[in-house]
Amino acid sequence: MKYWKIGSRWHAKGAKENSILDIFLQNAVVFVKEVNTGGRMMTDVKIGYIIAITDGVDIVATAKVKSSPSYLRNYTLNLPPQISSFFDYHENDTVGVKVNLVRTNIKIPYRQGAFCEILDSALQSQLP
Repeated sequence: MKYWKIGSRWHAKGAKENSILDIFLQNAVVFVKEVNTGGRMMTDVKIGYIIAITDGVDIVATAKVKSSPSYLRNYTLNLPPQISSFFDYHENDTVGVKVNLVRTNIKIPYRQGAFCEILDSALQSQLP
């Protein structure tokens, strides 16, 4: 099993006001732009893997992958109107997976960024 990290701020510089954490939570889908994954979200993320979701540098939720990766346009999402200023649902380069997702109180600083594999075994052991 592999462990991954996805950031929940939809902004190149991690602007807090551009958080999509609530979208992840409400829709049980996590996603990221393919350009930020080097293609790894589509090819390397598998059913059963664990994803740590960060807000800034803190892990605020964990998710167990329930589906193979697919382009976001293949999902139906409930989106609040205020996100339309920074997020386009019909972007062709966004990949997501369905997940069982739960908020967590794990406050472990982890490097900021959109997507990466978590190789730290001490951190892996703290994730469900």
